[in-house]
Amino acid sequence: MHPYRVSTSLDEQTERTRIRGGRSYLLTDPVTRTFLDALATASDEVVPFAARPILIDLTGRHPFIAYHLGMGVPISPWPLSGSDGSQRYLDHVIGQLSAGELQTAWVLDGATCRGRMAPSELVRLGQRFPDGYEELVLTHSPYMDCAVSLYRPKWAPPPVASDQRVSSEEVRLACRTLASWDAQSVHIFQGCARAQPLGCDDANPVAVLAAEPRRFTPRARH
Repeated sequence: MHPYRVSTSLDEQTERTRIRGGRSYLLTDPVTRTFLDALATASDEVVPFAARPILIDLTGRHPFIAYHLGMGVPISPWPLSGSDGSQRYLDHVIGQLSAGELQTAWVLDGATCRGRMAPSELVRLGQRFPDGYEELVLTHSPYMDCAVSLYRPKWAPPPVASDQRVSSEEVRLACRTLASWDAQSVHIFQGCARAQPLGCDDANPVAVLAAEPRRFTPRARH
């Protein structure tokens, strides 16, 4: 194993690699650049959302990927695999997510990676993994020497239009509007697997505004 768990020696870290959509750069070796570039192809699917989806890493070995893609993390940025209690800890972390966070979370999985943790808590909480998810990226992890896949929910909420600007007051109004919707409305506009009323703690009001602007009337700005 090379220092810092890189795949090759430090003098081979010569490739200028874009991360976080080009907002930062790293010097990596060619195989790591290929890995990061492959995952970066999914970054455009993350950017349009007003609230960053959470990334659940079932490999327990790639905490950097959430940062690379600009995604959120489930309480702890690194539920490490391969240790006693790893699975219980990941299950606990997933169990602390709100309904909205869980339903919009993406998953990084490596079915053949050593130490890979099971998605049992996701399934127990009603998520249909992997059938209810779309595989956006399949690539090879040089660190773990195994194939990893990046999944997102098939019913992911609608993106916010790039030219849309919503004030905090409008967001608060959207929260109240969303909380007043009946279960069927939520089911239609968010594509939830199970119709249920969601409040502001469980949903993204800005995405709701973008998805169905006629459902609310913004207060006049002064």
